[in-house]
Formats: sequence, structure tokens, C-alpha cells
Amino acid sequence: MKKTAAAYAGKRWLRKGFLVTLTVMTVGATFSTVGVGKVGAEPVDRVVQIVAGTGEPGSLKVPEAAWSQLGMPTDIHVIEWNSAPPFGPVDPSRTPHLLLFNDPENGETWLSAGNGISYPGSFQPPSDYMPVNFKTPDNQVVTAKEFAYPRNSSSGAGVGALYFIGSVGSSPPNVFRINNAQPPSGGQSGQAMTFTVEPLLNPNPLTSAAGLAVDEAGNIYTYDDNAGIGYRIIPSQDGRLPYTSEEVPYMNNAFFAEQNSLKDIVIRDGYMYLLDDLTMNPSMVRKIKMEDEGSEIFQIGTTKHPTALAVDPYGEVYIADTGNHRIVQFGSEDSSGVPNLIPVAGTGVEGKGDPGQAAPLTALDSPQGVAVADDGTLYISDTGNHRVLEVAAKQASPTEVTGRASNGTVDLSWTAADQALYYQVYKYAGTSAPLDPKSWQYAGQTDMDEASPPTALTVTGLTNGQPYIFAVRAKGWRSTSEFAVSPALTPVGPPPTNPSNPSTGGGTSTPVTPAPAPTPTNTTTINVNVQNSAAANGSVVASLAITRTTGTDGTLKDALQLTPAKATEIIDLLKQSGSKTAAIVLPDPNDAVSQWDFTVPNAASKLLADQGIELVVLNPNVRIQVPASSLTGLTDDLYFRLIPVKSTATSAEIQQRALANPEIVAQANGGDIKVVGRPMTIETNLQSRPVTLTLPLPATSTFTAAQQQKLGVYIEHSDGTKQLVRGKIVTLDNGRKGLEISVNKFSTFTIVSVSKWGSTLNAAPYIMGYPDGTFKPAQGITRSELAAIVGRITGMTEGMASFSDVKNGSWASTVIGPAAASGIMTGYSDGTFKPNAPITRGELASVLAKLLPQSGLEARPPAAGFRDLNGHWSSEAVAQLQSQDIVTGYADGSFRPEQTVTRAEAVTMINRLIGLDGSMALPDAGQWSDVSMSYWAYDAIRAASMAR
Repeated sequence: MKKTAAAYAGKRWLRKGFLVTLTVMTVGATFSTVGVGKVGAEPVDRVVQIVAGTGEPGSLKVPEAAWSQLGMPTDIHVIEWNSAPPFGPVDPSRTPHLLLFNDPENGETWLSAGNGISYPGSFQPPSDYMPVNFKTPDNQVVTAKEFAYPRNSSSGAGVGALYFIGSVGSSPPNVFRINNAQPPSGGQSGQAMTFTVEPLLNPNPLTSAAGLAVDEAGNIYTYDDNAGIGYRIIPSQDGRLPYTSEEVPYMNNAFFAEQNSLKDIVIRDGYMYLLDDLTMNPSMVRKIKMEDEGSEIFQIGTTKHPTALAVDPYGEVYIADTGNHRIVQFGSEDSSGVPNLIPVAGTGVEGKGDPGQAAPLTALDSPQGVAVADDGTLYISDTGNHRVLEVAAKQASPTEVTGRASNGTVDLSWTAADQALYYQVYKYAGTSAPLDPKSWQYAGQTDMDEASPPTALTVTGLTNGQPYIFAVRAKGWRSTSEFAVSPALTPVGPPPTNPSNPSTGGGTSTPVTPAPAPTPTNTTTINVNVQNSAAANGSVVASLAITRTTGTDGTLKDALQLTPAKATEIIDLLKQSGSKTAAIVLPDPNDAVSQWDFTVPNAASKLLADQGIELVVLNPNVRIQVPASSLTGLTDDLYFRLIPVKSTATSAEIQQRALANPEIVAQANGGDIKVVGRPMTIETNLQSRPVTLTLPLPATSTFTAAQQQKLGVYIEHSDGTKQLVRGKIVTLDNGRKGLEISVNKFSTFTIVSVSKWGSTLNAAPYIMGYPDGTFKPAQGITRSELAAIVGRITGMTEGMASFSDVKNGSWASTVIGPAAASGIMTGYSDGTFKPNAPITRGELASVLAKLLPQSGLEARPPAAGFRDLNGHWSSEAVAQLQSQDIVTGYADGSFRPEQTVTRAEAVTMINRLIGLDGSMALPDAGQWSDVSMSYWAYDAIRAASMAR
């Protein structure tokens, strides 16, 4: 929520990649405050634009923040990079802004460039944001709530000067700082950077916390809204922890003699501003002169559940009027001393306004964050619309985009836009611009130049004969222009060059005009089948014509289109057989085809979607299954381009890239990664929609069951990100094995063997919810329920054991028998099993430790353990699991082995053991009415649970 801080970075910022600069900040940058003129002295044409979030909930990430998904952004903070000698002061209107905001629904904090300013550097395409996670030195996740940054932080402070309210699990909140002695990890393009943080207070007096601010002396302020007490946190002289805390009487309930619900704190120029949403009275802002504790109280009775406060350098107050779906600013006071509220963003009615409009005309949905920069630029967490917005002067667009096409390239040029800092260029394979902006592909950007950025760029790597549309947009300091679009441009290959006539002596030769490039005529038409099933023996319902082109080098390329007329014919025939699958067979018996281009016009995909028809592509190199739901709502023609990577040299390069990526190696548990299958490149404009891919194992492979457990798919996405996923071994119709994965973006896919994988435990859902649609995450788990889970993750179904309290033939006996016969679970000395007794944390640790040898995890020395496990019977098991990061304790250093383990805690531990994470949740995974997306174990529960 709120606030602004100023930071130092000279004009060298223009020459560094945004992510590089973020990394510099983590190890120290100089931050200082500069003087500015009166904010908003002259009216400007200000409009709204999206800084981050697509407007749809989710966690999909691409290099650009505005085309990536957010959950529910809340608190927002702006840091300003102001210049300092020897560079000289910078006009606040040209100061780079760095945004820090929370996405608690996805468990992340984002560092994002205001207006998405980025410079490519070594990142292609450039990224203008970075997700951030926080953890304690013992690897416990810290959930951030609110941030504060000292405006007068010392030279070299960087992000290390940042404070935030955070909590570990269900422990009370504390105020944390970055542990600068431990460098952050991660931080590749679009991937999270993890900071190690440490709490300021021990002992910790806080039972809850609302608001966070730092005064000019470096003292930190927060408010315990359970106790109604304000606290000042005083840093130690040498910076060592813990810091001390003291009550601040003028912040307490007793000072105002009424119960208040504080929502936000801002400290500016010696004044403290408190935003209160009072329980019995109108909401108000209290302005307190901290020197003498004198205060002014401003009632703001027309607001509804305000949540955030911002104050500019001249005392102008902005409020996130959350319940009224707007941002307001204090105006002149009426006769009773109540300030008039001036709407500055939002219509006052819930909605989702389009960017590019004036801010008061742009509908918002429950905004929970507002920040204002020194130049008056406003940033808003439009929480209910899953996006972060910026309100700034409109950027002029370039015009007259033209180009000259040549061999695999297009030379573009355009007319300059006023106030442009640089230009971004995008491309689209087609003859007209796409309706969905996310369909544009990044093609490059010009150098940054405040005076006169280049107005031309050469785009390379294009396919000859393929028409392209190009779009150019101008980036200013505060806003981005609309796209200016080129006509269709088609690269062409070079014509053959004929030698000049031979010379007969000392004279000159006569050049011969090169002949024009011949139009390829070596094409044939073949028919392929359309089946009513993805099975090899599915019934043929129709055929499609493929145009096969033979290149001068002998390569074969196939092209086909599913027209609306053919789609109608197929749908009618599928209805006769009762099938909902249209499977296109693309054969290649001689392994001779180098590329398949398959297009589905928008009218045809709509016909399939309306009838609930699944579209399947059957190819020797890959099986693609597109559910009808992923075809719904498409606005452009759909295309797939399949390119098998047949070069062994290219396969070797892919393997080396995987081994050179630290995060991929970490996912491989530090083991070797070896390519064992043919890589497959799939290009498509079907992004952000779930699709199932099955990659066949090599025909000559003879992998044992143990070797199959080591197989995975290494993915190099077109947006520059990389993944290593396990996948699922399946048997194809021809008897060959395949590896099945679910994806929502496309890339190059390669089957690899990972030497340090090999779990024989099933990484699949294993726990049920309840018939009433709840999961009951805080409820305990019984011993018989755990026995059932053991059976599901190990696959054990055989075995018998006799206990006096377990009736033969009962459901409990069928799950307890195998678990007890294997020795994984044991009964009690009195001959009972106690099937309905709740499992404790120590008992669960004992069971999971026995499964470690089957997990495929590399053995490690036992960890140090927890302070309350000395002499406890489960201490050895817990130490083994702790060394693998399967179990974690509490913030006070305890494990609490005798405490009943909750269902949420249990699935979190079990998921870590079997390698099941949130990204592996099935499309039909359970959704539970009592597990919201903001719940700390949401991803773990969704991945582990099955709907009844």
C-alpha cells in the first residue's frame, strides 16, 4: 500500500539491462532524495495503462509484466532512482521508477519497472520485472505484507535497506529486513529471486500488524491492531539484531479514546498520517506532527472500507477507497472541516476499464494499493481486476511504419514520436494484425536515447515466403504508446547469381542480369486421415489434403488447413459415431518430413469449440491434444508448426544449455542430464491455454522401470524461460512408451534422463476432499487415512496384519494391512492400531522417513534438528527429513512432535517427499470451498487432492 522512496542511479541505468540493475540493487546501490517542484502544478492529459497483469487471474509468466498473470495484487510501493553528482539532478518526470508490490494469492512479491521500461542487455527478450520470494536462514518461507523504504537510506544500501511486515506460516507477524550477508539466489528472466531475511524483534510483542513506515532518523513504525498499540522499532547502533521496540502513545487507541482499525501509515516531512477505518464512526485520516504530537483529524465519511494511503511531497493525500472501487484525493474542506474527495481514478462502480482512458473514467475493482511518485505519477493495485495500473501523461505513437523485405529479414522504419525514450518492435506471422495483443512476438527494440532514439530496426530470423505484420510502439519515461502497425511484408530468398561473361583479354566483361528466383513447382498433394479417436485404430471419418513441397535441398515440408467446410463435415460424421474427438493423422513412415504447418481458421475452431470437439494431432514425433475448452474464445486463426530436431549436433547443444542452467541443474538434484529422445519444436499462437503433449520414447529404447523413473522433459520456452518436468509414462497404441505432460505455452521439448531422479513413489493426487465440497485443511488426519495415502503413493495393495481394533474385511483393513505388513506403519504394544486416532507430527515424520529410500532423493547427513526434539523418539526421522527440506519447524525453533498434524501440513510434507508441486496440478484437480487461492497451502492442496 502507498509510499514512495527515492533512489540513486545515474544515466548509466540507460545502458544496463533492467534485470542486471535489479541485481545490482540487491548487492547495493546508492539511494538519496532530491528536491522537486510542486506536483501537478500544470494539468496534463493523463490516462491509465497496465503495468502488470493481464486482467485475468493466474500465475503464467512471460518476459513482459503487462502480459503476465497476477493473482490479487495488494500493497504497492514506488522507489525512485534519482541521480546524484557527478551526473547531476534529474527532472522527476525523467526519474526511473521501480515498483514493489505484493501478490499474496500467488505467494509472491514483484519488483517491476514503472511503465515496463527495459533494456535488452543479455536478456532476449528483455524482462521488465522480477518475482521475489523471501525465506529465513533455515529455509522457511516468509509471506510479505507491507513494505517501507527509508527515504534517506545511506549510500550503498540498495534493497538491503528495505523493511517489510512478514509472517512464517501461522506464526505472529514480525518486521523483517534483508540479510545482506547472504546473496540472493535465482533471478533469471521472469524467474523468482529469493532473498534471505531476518526478523527485527526478539522477543516479538506483535500479535498482528497493520501499516509500516520509516521516519527520517531510521526508526520503523507499525501498529498492532489486535492490541490497539503503536510501536516504534529502534535500530541498534551497530545494526545488529534484535532491534528494540517501544510503545508510541499517540498511535494507541487510548490516545484517541475510541476503538480504531488502522489500515495504513505514511511518514512524510515530520508528519505521520494514519488511515483509520473506524468501527463505529466515519473513516478518517489523522495527521500527527511527530515533534510535538499535535494532530489534525480529517473525517472522510463518504469512503467505504478504505485500505491504503499515499502522500506526495507537498502533503496531498490519496486514498484507496476500496469499497467504492476508486482512488480519491483530498480537496478543499467544506464548512464543517471535512475535505471534499476528488475522484482521481475509478468510476465509483465496480468494473474493468480499458487502458488508454482518462483515469476517472476507468472502472476499477476493489483497489487495495496506491502509491504516488514525486512527479505525481500514480500507481494503483487494481486488486479485483488482477492488475497493477499507472496513471500518467499519454505517450504519442510512432506513425507510418514501412519496411523492405529481403532474405530472412525485414528492414523497418517509422516516423518518430514526441517524447519517446526508445521503441519496441513486435512481429506476427500472418497477413493482418492479431486481435489479442499477447499474440504479438517480441522482435527487438532500439537503443535508448532521450534526445533522438533510432527510428529504424532490422528484424532477422524470419521465414522466407511467410507474410509478417510488424508493430512498433514508443516507450516514454512514464507511459507506452499504442501500436503502429505495418502492412504485410514477406521475406524472400536471394536469386541465384550467374557469373559474368568470361573476359577475352584486357577489356571489361559484360555483366549478366541475375535471373529471378524460380517459383517452387515441385509440390504434390497427398491425403491424410481424420479419425474419431486418438487411438491408432480409430475409425476414419474424413480426409484432409496436404500440400507437400520438396525444396532444392531435398527437404520435405507439409502444409494443411482444416477449413470451416471440412470442420462442419467432420462434426456431422462425429455425431453419427458419438465421438467428441477429431484426430488429424500426420504420417511420416520414412522420417523424411522436416516441417508440418497446420492451420485452423477462426471460424473452424469456433465450430469445434461450440460442439465440444477435442482437436488431436497425431504425428510420429508428438501427440497434441487440445481440449474444446482451449479452443473457446479464440480471436485469430490457429496455427501449429511442428519441426523435429534431427541434428545430433543441435541435440548436443540443447543438452549443454540444460547443464549450464543453474536452476535446471537444481531441479535435477545436481545430477547429469542426458538427451535420450529427439527434440521437438512446436510453434503456435495458442498460448496460455492447457494442452496435453505426449512425446514417444525412442523406438529402439529398452528402458527398465527404474530407468523410466529418471525420465523427464527439458523445455526451452519461446519466451526465454526453461523448465525441467517429470511427466507421466504412458503406453501408446503401437506399444511404444511415451512421456505425457501438460503445457500452456509452446517451445522446444526434449526427453532427457536425469541421473539423480528415480523415485518409485507416485507423484500423483492421493487425498480426497469431503462430499460437502470442503477440504478441512486445519483438521487432523487419522492413522487409517494415512495408511490409505501410503498405499496410493507406493502402489502397495498386498499384505495383511492383525489388530484387535481393525475388523477383517473392513475398508480400514484393506489399507492398514499393506502399510503395516511392509513395516512402514506399526501398531501399539497393546495389539491395537487405533485407526481413528489423529496422527501427530512426529508419527508422520517417522512414516515419511521410512519412504525416503524410495523417493529418489540423494542421501544427505541428518540436519541439526529442532530444540524440542532432544531425546524424543522421532528426532532421528525428523532430522533426516529436515536435511531434505521435507519438514520445517516453527519460527521459535520448535517442531512440536506431539502436536496433531493438520491435513494442510500433511500434504505439504508428503508433496515434498514425492516431488509433487503446484505446477503439476491436474486441470480437474479438486477445488474446495474452504481453501481460497490466498491460503498458504493452496497449491499443495490442489496438487495433492482429488474431487469426489
